[in-house]
Amino acid sequence: MLYYRFSKASDITKINIENTLDLLSNEQKKYIASLSDKKRVQSICVRSLLYILLDEFFTSTIISSLYQTPYGKPMLDDTNLYVSFTHSEEYVGCALSDRPVGIDIECVRDIKPSVISRICSEEEIEYIKFHSSADFFTLWTLKEAYIKASNKQHLKMRELSFVSNNNFSVASDFFITDEIDGYKWSLIKL
Repeated sequence: MLYYRFSKASDITKINIENTLDLLSNEQKKYIASLSDKKRVQSICVRSLLYILLDEFFTSTIISSLYQTPYGKPMLDDTNLYVSFTHSEEYVGCALSDRPVGIDIECVRDIKPSVISRICSEEEIEYIKFHSSADFFTLWTLKEAYIKASNKQHLKMRELSFVSNNNFSVASDFFITDEIDGYKWSLIKL
């Protein structure tokens, strides 16, 4: 089972946001209140997407059991559901699954070589030289999604390599990567 959704933060209705805020725990409300304005909006919107998914496929009230691990990974207490959030600029996304899941979105933009070398292995750097800059963002979002799904925040992205013999090679039975309005996104289910 896998459900996911992306949205522009501005497209999430005021009613969905109010319903979400009404059901969040005090701990989640305090966490959201502690964030900068931009991060606060993104955090409310990803939780609203979770609320929408839960309302559509389960029961929206279980959003009240949402909490974060010490590493910041979102979890739903007393369920067999895994949650992953992502946001980049104006887009937010949420994934919900019966197995560990990770989701990530990034705005395609110019990137400094130092960022590429911090994120990519040598083989991936060679791959990117002969492909589009969007391929760099595919690798970036795949790595972020994998780290979120595997709950291995200690991993350095450069240590993960998703290119082998000049082709993508992802350590997962199931992954999706796509583009929406100039953003690359990836989802991995372990």
